[in-house]
Amino acid sequence: MTQIIIGGDVCPIGRCESLLNRGEVEAVFNGFVKTFNDADLTIVNLECPLINRPAPIKKKRQIFGATGHCAEALRKTGIDVVGLANNHIMDHGLEGFRSTINALKNAEIDYVGAGENLSAAKQIMTREVNQLQIGIIAIAEHEFSIASKKTAGANPLDIIEFVRNIRLCKNAMDLLIVLYHGGKELYPYPSPGQMNICRFMIEQGANVVICQHSHCPGCYEHYLEGFIVYGQGNLLFDTYPDKMPNCWYEGFLVNLSLEQNGRLKFSVIPYIQSRSETGINKYGNQCSELLHEIEKRSNQIKDNEFVKRSWLEFCNNRRYEYLGYIRGYNKLLNYVNKKLHLTDYLYSKHAHNLMLNTIRCETHREILETVLNRTTHQEKGKLRNV
Repeated sequence: MTQIIIGGDVCPIGRCESLLNRGEVEAVFNGFVKTFNDADLTIVNLECPLINRPAPIKKKRQIFGATGHCAEALRKTGIDVVGLANNHIMDHGLEGFRSTINALKNAEIDYVGAGENLSAAKQIMTREVNQLQIGIIAIAEHEFSIASKKTAGANPLDIIEFVRNIRLCKNAMDLLIVLYHGGKELYPYPSPGQMNICRFMIEQGANVVICQHSHCPGCYEHYLEGFIVYGQGNLLFDTYPDKMPNCWYEGFLVNLSLEQNGRLKFSVIPYIQSRSETGINKYGNQCSELLHEIEKRSNQIKDNEFVKRSWLEFCNNRRYEYLGYIRGYNKLLNYVNKKLHLTDYLYSKHAHNLMLNTIRCETHREILETVLNRTTHQEKGKLRNV
């Protein structure tokens, strides 16, 4: 039997970083060091670049980075492979990306899902484990980190390219794992669209699809002959002290067992991370309650109507936040809009319908993306010429 452990988002910052720099992995990962080392293969998502010096890019979201010394600690912990297809891998630009790759190579940790260009980023990794060929592909939704034909970054979510990619090598693999960095932060269910994409990946030949990025433990389903996880939660992310909901500090490992007859078994291992104590811990009552909640949500998503209702309610609660984003409101205007619902009065029904049609229609959306990308590049060029 071959055992594979998959963990969620790892961002080795805060209280944990200095401990990991000193190689004190037990103080951070506690009993899970044995779990990781005993497994035949351990995979996690590395949620930040490993840097020699800060070189932050200009973008809206929080910038993260940890020292390159953390790579040695992760290897000592028992981590074999890290996924780099996420929205933070380019937080410190090309310099930070390359220092990450060097640190991982020096620590003899394999990586997947990012590269010097799109061709390199989309490569599927194959690891031989117990004479079995394990394939791993990592993809990320489109944010600031995505690779292009000429620039470094993460492998983007492109379902057409995904199908082309796996058709080239699926028959040579005994197991194909997809790390999908997407979904909505702090939302414990899949959106209808996300569920449709993940199920399609299973239909096309993936055995396991693991959605990360949500920063909260979600749910899972057994679909056809495969398994889909909709949000693992943070594995190690010590930041935002006392500012985040409890779910930020909770998560679960995925435990896969591949038997000689090809049968795949699936289970989850819940834990608490970076709450009152440093690192990852497994508390009896708290983890039992967490496991109960995971199982409850996993039963709920068996009902497609529940998935639709839950997503509609979630989106309705964020209606004015997103209408403010698309109108280009600054922080103050967006706050006022959420309180006073300015977009209800400033824009007509016709204006909203025009916006909907521009976003919904594939060709209109492609034009809009092209125009906005061109505008962004022009502004960058102006800044360089100043």
